[in-house]
This record gives sequence, C-alpha cells and structure tokens, in this order.
Amino acid sequence: MVELLSELGHAKLTAKNMNWYKSDNITLYVAQSKPSMYGRANWYFEFWNSIRSKTLDSIEDDDASLILVDYINSRYILLDSETVEWVRNNSSRKRKEEIVSEFVVKKIDDDFYLVPYLTGTGLFNKVEVMYFG
Repeated sequence: MVELLSELGHAKLTAKNMNWYKSDNITLYVAQSKPSMYGRANWYFEFWNSIRSKTLDSIEDDDASLILVDYINSRYILLDSETVEWVRNNSSRKRKEEIVSEFVVKKIDDDFYLVPYLTGTGLFNKVEVMYFG
C-alpha cells in the first residue's frame, strides 16, 4: 500500500487502520481484493469488493476517495462519488441485517466495467484501471 500511495503523491498519509488513510488534505478508503482466477469464486471478475453501507456513508461524510486495489496484479481503480452512488443504486443487497454494496469489475474486450452483482441486468459503468509498481 505504501508503494501505491506514494505513486499517487500521498507519501505522507498516516494509516488509521488497514483501510483508512489520512493526511492534512485528503482521506482515502482502500478496499483490497484479488481477481477470481486467484481465488475460489465460481464466476469471473477482475475486482470484487463488498463494502458496508455504513462504510460508504463514512466515505461520503468524510469527503473521502474510494480506491479498489487488486494486490495480485498491482492495479487499482479510483472511484468518484458519482460512481460510488451508481454502485449503491445498482449493486446493493441485504446481507444479514445490513446493506452492502458489491463493487464488481469485469473486463469486456479491452475495457473494464463496474457491473451489478446480479448478472443479466445489462447495466455497466466503465471505469479506468491503473497500474502501480
């Protein structure tokens, strides 16, 4: 994480915990995952992050940025508030007693798209994947 945050120009961030990083002028929430080919998933994805609604509320309240990180392939996606809202509206579900939003990214041809966790909806939102290291 230090390497990625340094490349983003945030070398002086302090870690609140393994997900929250803060400096004088920026707050970041980092969600790490690995592609399905490196796990036990029965379906295909490049990134998959389940983030609790409470956490997304905190990201919004703190005016923080959300970064999805694929730590296997050294790549990441920086999501703006509009994209986070798209996921909340199109890819959220109830898990036990709370709401979670599923950030599912698939590669289609040479582009990457956020898609709802429920397949077959026809919805997608193009995102930019960047590499570090």
